[in-house]
Amino acid sequence: LIDASAVLNIFVMSRIHGDSVQELLKVLTKMFKLVTNGCKLLTKTKKKPSSKFRKLIQVTCKQLTVKVYPFILFEQQMNGEDASDTKSKIAKESRVIPGLIFQLEQFEKCLFQLARNSKVDLTRWMKHSTARDFRILTSNLKSQDKEKAGDEGEAGGQDGG
Repeated sequence: LIDASAVLNIFVMSRIHGDSVQELLKVLTKMFKLVTNGCKLLTKTKKKPSSKFRKLIQVTCKQLTVKVYPFILFEQQMNGEDASDTKSKIAKESRVIPGLIFQLEQFEKCLFQLARNSKVDLTRWMKHSTARDFRILTSNLKSQDKEKAGDEGEAGGQDGG
């Protein structure tokens, strides 16, 4: 898993765009789910993390996690600018991204629990989550409403003539 984390880090840093982004987001979600499950197992069994597991946490926190949030932001901005993306593709990505963010938050939560129970400072490499801003841009909504109203008006005029 350490090598997988390093490879995923390279993919995230490359800021790929296009059809493969959705698959990368799914793989990232699965990676964080696996590491979270490892943390849960160690917490449940009350064992101290091995040196290999600590190395996995270090690589995941220092290299991968800190780059995932900017990657998500980059992809969302690219989707906003790229008008050629189909609605279904954007809808699929909008379902995958919240799942990835949820897994990241679960990973952080379990890591805190494991660190507290095992008395090993695993959180020293962790950068705390980025605050996600879910503002509704009213100016964009108003312009989209005007465009839709204009399109409906033109369509209605063509049917009548």
